[in-house]
Amino acid sequence: MGRKLVPLGPETLDLLPEPCRRCVFWELGAKARPRGSEDAALQKEAWLSSVVLEWGPAGHVVSVDGEVAGYSLFAPTHMFDQVGRQAARPVSRDAVLLATLAVLPRFESQGIGRVLLQTMARDLTKRKVRAVEAFADRAPARRDCRVPAGFLEASGFQVVREHPRYPLMRMDLRTALTWKDAREAALEALRVPAPAQPALRPVPSSRPPA
Repeated sequence: MGRKLVPLGPETLDLLPEPCRRCVFWELGAKARPRGSEDAALQKEAWLSSVVLEWGPAGHVVSVDGEVAGYSLFAPTHMFDQVGRQAARPVSRDAVLLATLAVLPRFESQGIGRVLLQTMARDLTKRKVRAVEAFADRAPARRDCRVPAGFLEASGFQVVREHPRYPLMRMDLRTALTWKDAREAALEALRVPAPAQPALRPVPSSRPPA
């Protein structure tokens, strides 16, 4: 069974499953076109292109035998308009936002979510990022855009700002350095090659919260 892990950029956007490739919930907030529309697809491509140009790849995609199994989406906070509408805001100034990490149902319980999280942590550590935060979901729907709180808690995230449904959770990436052996073992077990590393850019300073 062949598995592949690639950075998320304009050239790999089409790998995302529907309706995710046409969803700009986090990216554009109130300015987003209707989910699933062609306009939304164009908006997502334009947003992703601008992020890659300014900062670099904004996530990773895992495929199994040519079929997408899961993906992640992350970037500096000021690049996500939806952040300003979250009750548990603001995201810390030293953190990058993990907007989405999803595994398709048929590939659940295979360690793919953990590999995506660990790969993100490694990349962000190289970019001198101190922490990653996420608006979690305590009762995630199948197609929810947020990351399940249970998964984040099991992966070392802690709540930094409470909310009944969507708390803000954080992980200090210095702790991710201890994951190296576990990550290599997971990649070996999944036979997922580590992605080629593009030129990395420093994280620009986040805009102050409104």
